[in-house]
Amino acid sequence: MLIDTEYPLEYDRINFVIERDGLKKAIEFAKQTLKVYRKSVLHSAKRGIEKPHHASFRDFRPKFIKRYLEFKRLIATYEGIV
Repeated sequence: MLIDTEYPLEYDRINFVIERDGLKKAIEFAKQTLKVYRKSVLHSAKRGIEKPHHASFRDFRPKFIKRYLEFKRLIATYEGIV
């Protein structure tokens, strides 16, 4: 296990991928998840989206952004190692 995060679920997901597929695949997973989280947060009613994603709602947005930043940190920390 290489990382610990503020969010145990993310910690468990990343470490599962690391143990199962290795660090390189975990970084690929983190990059893919980054894209999904970013798109979800930006998919909001403020941007004219008729059916916004729940990640864009006031109660969820900060959590998704923090998780997004956790994944960015993981990528920045470990991408050069693999």
